[in-house]
Amino acid sequence: MSATPTTRPARVVVLGGGFSGLYATLTLLKELAGSDLAEVTLVDRRNYFTFTPLLPEVAAGILGPSHVCYPFRSLAKKGRLHFIQGEVREFDLDEHVIRVEGLAIPYDYLVVALGSVVLTLGLNALFDRDISCET
Repeated sequence: MSATPTTRPARVVVLGGGFSGLYATLTLLKELAGSDLAEVTLVDRRNYFTFTPLLPEVAAGILGPSHVCYPFRSLAKKGRLHFIQGEVREFDLDEHVIRVEGLAIPYDYLVVALGSVVLTLGLNALFDRDISCET
């Protein structure tokens, strides 16, 4: 009787829970539904996704905040998703490890969707006093 080798699921890590990261995560979960081929880990500094195009409706009182904020924990309840809240501190591409605030997360496949920051063009004093709107 020969032993059959056990293979572990591929470890897919998605960095960033904005539009790109969330869409990548949802697509992976959909394609992997009912499969043991991979485990998906989503890492974001916040524990929720905000659908920013509808924020004016919330400000006007047409919609409530629950209509534009989606907690990542509800995704984790639905499938093979692990959610880690924290900021990425280091990429080790040779060792296939991401470091998030003292936690080392190994991966086989990495999706980097960390978003962007506002370009101030050297006008930092002006941007310290504004109310910026990111789209």
